[in-house]
Amino acid sequence: MAKADGGWGTEPSKIPQLTLNRSEPDEPAASLPPGDQYLLGPNLLVAPINQPSQRRRNVALPPTPGGWVDFETSQTLPGGQTVGLPAPLGSIPLLARAGAFVPMTAYRASTAAFRADTLRLRYFPAPEVPRSAFTVYEDDGHSAQALAQKQYATVQFSGVSTAHSTVISATITGSYPGAPTQRLVQLRVARVAAAPAAVLLADQPLAASAWHFDAGQHELQVAFPLMQQASITLVGLRLLTQPAQQLDPETVTLTAPESRAFATTATLHYVRYVAAGAPGPLRIRNQQGQLVRELPTLAAVGTHTLPWDGRDGQGRPMPPGTYVAELAGQHQQLLRLPPSE
Repeated sequence: MAKADGGWGTEPSKIPQLTLNRSEPDEPAASLPPGDQYLLGPNLLVAPINQPSQRRRNVALPPTPGGWVDFETSQTLPGGQTVGLPAPLGSIPLLARAGAFVPMTAYRASTAAFRADTLRLRYFPAPEVPRSAFTVYEDDGHSAQALAQKQYATVQFSGVSTAHSTVISATITGSYPGAPTQRLVQLRVARVAAAPAAVLLADQPLAASAWHFDAGQHELQVAFPLMQQASITLVGLRLLTQPAQQLDPETVTLTAPESRAFATTATLHYVRYVAAGAPGPLRIRNQQGQLVRELPTLAAVGTHTLPWDGRDGQGRPMPPGTYVAELAGQHQQLLRLPPSE
């Protein structure tokens, strides 16, 4: 079984822990940074999607050298600001700290199927972080006393970046019953602008079949053997570090209604993060997309509730069916039920 720990060399993490924010009655929760995001270990920032149909959300980025890197797109996001990030179906905002090593593994139905002979590793080098390190812990996955009996191994990964090259080293310390005698490291380096001038293993050229530059993903993929110690040098590595565009934070979020199905009144909710000079209305549309009703919204920062009585702008009750609440390009589906007898 493998575990992981990391940091910038021996320097402790300086990222503050992100906890769920609770506001006082006179301090709207929406005036605070998003409180449902969290750090997963020292290097990953997770921003969950909690609202149905939500396709974008605000993320508060703690300050850190080099900023943060989108785990999926490898875009660079400077720290110390709040940004709006897309959240398409199938993924949530997941960010890696610049300079980080992130160990990974193939999907396993059970940790009992974990194989220590293949180590997958993503690396997010950054000019602002010239040195970084991460330690992976391994044991046989069965012995409860492995740590106390010193029957375990650690794999120390380190990265050193300069203007001319990037060196990634791996060193194994210790062992345990059943430990592999040789490992294969599958390294993926993010934000790479072009293929390096050379890839060296122990200062000798690595076989061309052992590395590949993916121009579409801006990723360098390197596979190399590891017995006790190995060192990979990427000569002339150039990185894409220009900050991503269109990061303006959301000013309002249309959250899930109290109940999507209603017979008389639908209770809608929205959160405004920035005071609006001229707030736009919340619109109700029918299944054909025709405008049924416009409801005024409040300009103040905070969480707001807005009821819809199931009537159109002329006060006529609308028939049972599917309706859509729309605010600032965001949508929530509603279902009007037949009135109870």
